[in-house]
Amino acid sequence: MHTQIFEEEKTLFEEAVLAQIRNGLQDSSIEFVQQIQRLWSDYGQIVRLVSRNSGKHYVAKVVSSETPGAHPRGWNTLTSHERKVRSYAIEATFYQKYAHLTSAKCLVPAYQTSTSFSGGSVLIMQDLDALGYTEKPTSPTMDGLHQAVIWLANFHATFLATKGEGLWPIGTYWHLSTRQDEWQAMPDGLVKQHAKTIDSALHNASFQTLVHGDAKVANLCFHVSGTGVAAVDFQYVGRGPGVKDLAYLLASALDNEGLYQHGDQMLDVYLNEFISALTIRQCELDRKPIEREIHMLYPVAWADYYRFLLGWNPDSWKICDYMLEMADNGLANICK
Repeated sequence: MHTQIFEEEKTLFEEAVLAQIRNGLQDSSIEFVQQIQRLWSDYGQIVRLVSRNSGKHYVAKVVSSETPGAHPRGWNTLTSHERKVRSYAIEATFYQKYAHLTSAKCLVPAYQTSTSFSGGSVLIMQDLDALGYTEKPTSPTMDGLHQAVIWLANFHATFLATKGEGLWPIGTYWHLSTRQDEWQAMPDGLVKQHAKTIDSALHNASFQTLVHGDAKVANLCFHVSGTGVAAVDFQYVGRGPGVKDLAYLLASALDNEGLYQHGDQMLDVYLNEFISALTIRQCELDRKPIEREIHMLYPVAWADYYRFLLGWNPDSWKICDYMLEMADNGLANICK
């Protein structure tokens, strides 16, 4: 059975693509090991490769740019397709130009090379499994969530005030300017009415950094020892305030009860680690303005994500009392 699955996966991974990878890595001994997963909306696949000569493992993201995939929720428009194709090009830019600036406290896979083929492209990265980052829980422990928040704070401190050339001008996949179809689908109400105000408050934040843009639990890899976390999937990395990532991470990790129990604590962990990371980098910034902006914009970030969900999937389990309360607080902060 396993042999049959392997052969089916290997057949899907065309020899022509493998030839391009071998050429890009300058290693004719590269072989297909396994398919890790299909990409969202069937835009390609992520596979594991190995060099028979060196024994080194790689992960390759093989992307098709030809036709829109079948979106799970029916949002398979031309706009969606163009955004998705651009997102893969931006991810490659992040790995090429920015990934090497990260540290062990905000680990990402090291860039190896990239290449293209007829109708698509391949991004080749370090295999995190080979470093021990093999744990991918659907629901992390509180210690794991704490580590993930630490990762975010260090990532945001690393790229504070970075212009992000070649990346999304506004990071995250749900920001308003790229989600007009979803805005139109929203029910009438205060969040829809003030969507531009919410977006503007985040876009005009004083302390801009690079945000991961899709920092959910599914995009985190935890070390087998229980110490350390790495992040993958940088398709929507770009400029923005760090609280956008924080609110999104917590929404993906905790239910309503968990958010009420741990939301404030995780915000404090984030803020303290962010300030500490800036201090280590000898960034001479006054702590008080940073604290004020983070506390003011944290609920605004929740309102922003709530705005997206209302149009994209109003039945999402993530829409809960905590999210609604945060959204109300966010609107109160900016609609005075």
